Amino acid sequence: MHPPAPPPEGVTRQAVNSRTPAPGRQGRVGLPLGAGGCRGSVSAETAVVLPAVLLLILLIVQTTFYAHARNLTQSAADEGLRAARLRTGSAAAGQSAAARFLAATAGTLLTGTAVSSSRGPATATITVEANAVAVVPFLHLSVHGTATGPVERFVPAPPDTVTR
Repeated sequence: MHPPAPPPEGVTRQAVNSRTPAPGRQGRVGLPLGAGGCRGSVSAETAVVLPAVLLLILLIVQTTFYAHARNLTQSAADEGLRAARLRTGSAAAGQSAAARFLAATAGTLLTGTAVSSSRGPATATITVEANAVAVVPFLHLSVHGTATGPVERFVPAPPDTVTR
């Protein structure tokens, strides 16, 4: 291999790692290479963008937890209503059925659950209130579900419609 030829008269050699550009060469934005303020810009952009991206991901996860918690409370209220509206049922039976449903399905997703029930001669109502687990700091979301329906009752057929 031959040694490199000496540079022409008046031209100096530059080191490969030099930050100064070759004569007539410029950087991306028209500044000479190495003279711009681009050093560390990737770190600064990452420091600004990364927390925003992480917050967006946490908000997406929080939204799914909230939707699931809302579905759980509504399902618990529906389950309690099934027990409360029976002809032999009661408000206490509906409240107990809703609480059992939450204990079996909610796990740690719901905190501070409260089940209330009422039953009159014509309708029964079950209400479930709880707090969804928080993934995003300082965010407290309460969820509730209510189910109302008619109470089953026996109505005898009028005497003239009885077939023999």
